[in-house]
Amino acid sequence: MIAADLPNPDVARALADKGLEVTRVIGQGGTATVYRAHDARLERDVAVKVIDSSRATSAALQRFQREVAVVARLSHPHILPLFDAGVATDGSIFAIMPLASGQTLRQLLQSGPLTTRRVVGLASEIADALAYAHSQGIVHRDIKPENILVEYEHAVVADFGLAMRDGESASLADVVSATTVPADERLTAAGSFVGTPLYVSPEQMTDGNGVDARSDVFSLGAVCYEMLTGVAPFRGRTVSETLAARFGGPPRPMSEHGVHVPSRVEAVVLSALRPAPDERPASATEFRDALVSAFRASTPAIASRRAAAAGVAILVVGIALGTVLSVRRNSAVLRTLDARRVVVADLDNETADSAFARWGDVAGDILATRLAQVPGLRVVTSRRWLARRQQVQRQAVAGASLRDVAIETQAAYVLSGGYFRNGSRIELILELTDARNGNLLRTFGPTSVLTSAPDSTVLTLGSRIAATLDTLVVEPASQGTGVTR
Repeated sequence: MIAADLPNPDVARALADKGLEVTRVIGQGGTATVYRAHDARLERDVAVKVIDSSRATSAALQRFQREVAVVARLSHPHILPLFDAGVATDGSIFAIMPLASGQTLRQLLQSGPLTTRRVVGLASEIADALAYAHSQGIVHRDIKPENILVEYEHAVVADFGLAMRDGESASLADVVSATTVPADERLTAAGSFVGTPLYVSPEQMTDGNGVDARSDVFSLGAVCYEMLTGVAPFRGRTVSETLAARFGGPPRPMSEHGVHVPSRVEAVVLSALRPAPDERPASATEFRDALVSAFRASTPAIASRRAAAAGVAILVVGIALGTVLSVRRNSAVLRTLDARRVVVADLDNETADSAFARWGDVAGDILATRLAQVPGLRVVTSRRWLARRQQVQRQAVAGASLRDVAIETQAAYVLSGGYFRNGSRIELILELTDARNGNLLRTFGPTSVLTSAPDSTVLTLGSRIAATLDTLVVEPASQGTGVTR
């Protein structure tokens, strides 16, 4: 590596103290440089983002310090984590992060629009990450394709350089300051926006007005529009025209860009792009749920699965969604359900191929094993009740109540779902329901999984479900944690 590609000596020494040896530059912005480095202690390669004090203003250094502080307190499967950080003797700041193995969403979009199914999957994961950040009092303020990584078909939100606490003021100067930076550049210039301000919410453009989670919803809606059409929703010949475009009415219908998007999905995306925050979905979670519901209602394969769910669920060992919810009218039974227990029901095989039945068992085992790592949570799988299958089926045919099975499992939460084929991949959709009141808590997916290698993708999905359940389990179960098969 030539000397120009090396960090300055002070930074190099600080990294060496942490067992890191820089191998090459992998990205560069106005004041930030990202290096690939080898961690000799843990035998892994990492990315190191450096703000060099000799090139950065004090404001840029402060912004990066703030980004480091924000990311350090966030832990979510779809947020790029922070391994470590430090300050060199010359005042330069560095952050050590995982080495991204995928590409940015911007790079992915260079090949054109994405399928609706893929957009809904990625958008759901981005919304999950934002909902988590919002729950921690953090508004990202800079959601755009450059700040979203796509790794193994999953989205990871990065670059919290402009993040701020819910309700703080956004400055128009921050928005316009980036117009001199190339639009396809991966790195931020010490936290400022990259490229023209195509994704900022109207309220971010007004000095002194606080922004909240709905601002990120607007930006995510703009990203979804571009993923579906290949074109950002609001564009102008100048920065001023671009900023003003979002006040001139809704963007062009998606069909005018030569793509077919289900009308329900388009309506949800456009609802996020309304100028007034009060007219948008109130949260990232609400936007995600509306988007997934619209997609499912527009997709025959998914709609047919849900239409058949009531008939199928009662045959799934008495613990699938329809069975457990049959007890909802019995208050005495509801009071016995354990808020520290989840049932992982058999997944519905909608591939029309019995050869894929085993695939569902494998996916269920992976999910159950991951959920068992949640402190205080007891996981029950359908396999535990295989001996009861024939008895349960006979009772179901006779129309008898399966209330006793629900009482026996004592699970307040039910994870159910199904899967169907899409070429060489499996599309997996899961639902987490509170059996005590019948409320659907979360929908996960559709997630695309390689049929030959499901482990990594299903495990990532399990981590998302685990993060949700972790917030629901308020105290350790008296019987400890683990999987009951």
